[in-house]
Amino acid sequence: MIQSFFKTSRLMLLCTLSALSVFAQDYPNRPVKVIVTYPPGGGADVTARIVGQRLSEMWKQPVLIDNKPGGGGNVGADFVFHAQPDGYTLLLVSSSQVGNAALLEKITFDLVNDFVPIGLVSSSPIVIAVNNRVKANTFKEFIALLKSEAGKMDYASCGIATTHHFAMELLKYQTGTKAQHIPYKCASAVNDLLGNQLDVIAVTLPPALPFIQQGKMRALAVTSAKRSPNALGIPTVSESGMAELKDYAVENYYGLVAHAGTPKALLKKLEADVKAMSLEPSIQSKLAGAGLDAFYKTPEQTSALLASDIEFYKKMSKVANIKQE
Repeated sequence: MIQSFFKTSRLMLLCTLSALSVFAQDYPNRPVKVIVTYPPGGGADVTARIVGQRLSEMWKQPVLIDNKPGGGGNVGADFVFHAQPDGYTLLLVSSSQVGNAALLEKITFDLVNDFVPIGLVSSSPIVIAVNNRVKANTFKEFIALLKSEAGKMDYASCGIATTHHFAMELLKYQTGTKAQHIPYKCASAVNDLLGNQLDVIAVTLPPALPFIQQGKMRALAVTSAKRSPNALGIPTVSESGMAELKDYAVENYYGLVAHAGTPKALLKKLEADVKAMSLEPSIQSKLAGAGLDAFYKTPEQTSALLASDIEFYKKMSKVANIKQE
């Protein structure tokens, strides 16, 4: 009887694995929806549309981009969390959701445990730029200016508890400087810097880059670990020559995650297809044309980055008294 039981169990397991394999091979057999938690036009939305178009070609099925803004990205994430875990509703995750995971206690889902990474695809570097009136031509000179001003200077970011906000607060923490934060939207901050209403901004690179290239504002550094291929002339913060900033890096990234209940065989297909798509020169060229950097990370690398960034955001929120509204 025991042998019969094990034979039956083994047969059931093989049938289940076979069914999952067939399911993965057949995927997708209907439209796939990618939920973007922000309005059209931003880095998350552009990434989703570039990715969606290519995956649609690969899968020969429509990939629909569904913008569900609200709650700092939580509305869209909650929608995916409550969707069927069948791979037909994916989430375009960004570093902003990491900030929410670190700061907000009343969230219906756990970003790390309730979702599984498929892979990161792109990044939109954060640039620290100044008005041409500011007497600092290099990042090192800018830090010296902050120290000499003793807290008199302000800086604008793309909003409270955004990656841009955390990037500047980490900078202040590591250099022992002070500057008052003024929350903005990225495009508005760029416009007010040009209009001489702001002196310092930490914003996503694309809206600022044309004015930097025209000499209408001065880029001091990008916060990412590497220089942006779209702006190789702008050094990173870690290249400033300051010992306390030699390991500084804050990334602003976008990628895909799925519901944690998604079958593993299906996840493997999604991971392989997203990797193949992300490494295609044509996709990297399209991202660059939209002002985004190619930033492919494996599921394992993505998981490690999300977890480490959540801890970083928690630490910095306490140091800088950052609270999500």
